[in-house]
Amino acid sequence: MLANALSAAFVALVCYLPSGDDDLWWTLEVGDYIRAEGDVPRTALWTIDALRDLPYVCHSWLAALALSSVASAF
Repeated sequence: MLANALSAAFVALVCYLPSGDDDLWWTLEVGDYIRAEGDVPRTALWTIDALRDLPYVCHSWLAALALSSVASAF
């Protein structure tokens, strides 16, 4: 009974988490860019040419910077 309740609670928590962009490699690339250039990218630099000049807003730039710093330590 307890195992069923805990399983249901786990499934409910996982289902109600926001689903964002979990692309680790893109996040690391943004962090590397910030560390190298000292600025947040304003356009989508790592995409196809047709979309490269469109505005890009990096909402999670601080997390990207932190993850890139940790990755560079390894």
